[in-house]
Amino acid sequence: MLQAIAGVWALLLGVGLIMLGNGLQGSLLGVRASMEGFHTSITGLVMSGYFLGLLVGSIAVPKMVARVGHVRCFGALASLASTSILAHAAFCVPFAYLPIRARLETLDPTLETAASDNAAAIADLTTRVEDLSAQIAALSDRMTELEKAPLADAVPESVRQAYEEELARLQDSMRAQRAEVEALVENAQQMRAAASAEAAETQARAALTQILSAMDNGQGFVGPLSDLRATGVKIPAPLIENVEGVASLADLRADFPPAARNALAVSRGVGNDSVGGFFRTQLGIRSLEPKDGDDPDAILSRAEAAIEAGDLPAALEEIGTLPPEAQAELATWVAQAETRLTTVEAAHGLMAELNSN
Repeated sequence: MLQAIAGVWALLLGVGLIMLGNGLQGSLLGVRASMEGFHTSITGLVMSGYFLGLLVGSIAVPKMVARVGHVRCFGALASLASTSILAHAAFCVPFAYLPIRARLETLDPTLETAASDNAAAIADLTTRVEDLSAQIAALSDRMTELEKAPLADAVPESVRQAYEEELARLQDSMRAQRAEVEALVENAQQMRAAASAEAAETQARAALTQILSAMDNGQGFVGPLSDLRATGVKIPAPLIENVEGVASLADLRADFPPAARNALAVSRGVGNDSVGGFFRTQLGIRSLEPKDGDDPDAILSRAEAAIEAGDLPAALEEIGTLPPEAQAELATWVAQAETRLTTVEAAHGLMAELNSN
């Protein structure tokens, strides 16, 4: 009995470690793709390799399990998954990531098979607990009958002593079996609680990944937020307040040039000291490359460079040094950028909290 429990415990630990690693890898790939400058379409294609591998694995892995057993299949695919994770660091090319992601996800059907075996083991454990409870009830009834049975005066001392020894033996046996049943019930409850907690964390990470993807595309995330709330995770206020969506980084990049021209025109004023200044004001001419200086044109050029690099905090810091009239022209853009920044930071903070558990 203890051997069976030990086997189930090792299986649960292996499944939990692989699911944890897979969740961390999914989050890391999105961040690494952004750092390497992959286009959002290419990043989406790379991440879709997950589902390609899941589809192929759901077809191929059951046949492999039927042929060699889930233990060998699990070990082989776990080794393949480990190698694929290392390959991500060796080949930083978008279309090399796609087949690697697909190979990783062939492990998912094996995990599902292992989870099914775990459920069967728990069911068997429950049945054995019920059988032991029935045996204890029968022993208790037998002891009650023995205690109520009168001893005749003519019963020899040896018979009375044998009766008392049998009664003591039955009491000891009942106490031992009760302790064993209580231990089995406690272990089963702990296994169920651990499985439920792991499932909730996995669902929360999946919902949070969908929320981050929606924010990257400038879309709302009502559905994923509902899924995240169902897991019992405490949701940060920015995610609740901006559930209809935030401006994507691409939208902020597209909206900045006209707002910057308006801000520059206001800061230059209607009067000009030279013909060149007049034409720069009328035509909205401004610097497109970052340059040094504290004049509005130089500040806006550095802010735009930071936006192109995806560094919104640096861009907002530069805009904060503009004259008040120029900041007023950029107020709408700044509000959108700050909303995106606080919402994305809240989502990444929650993801880090989930991954640390």
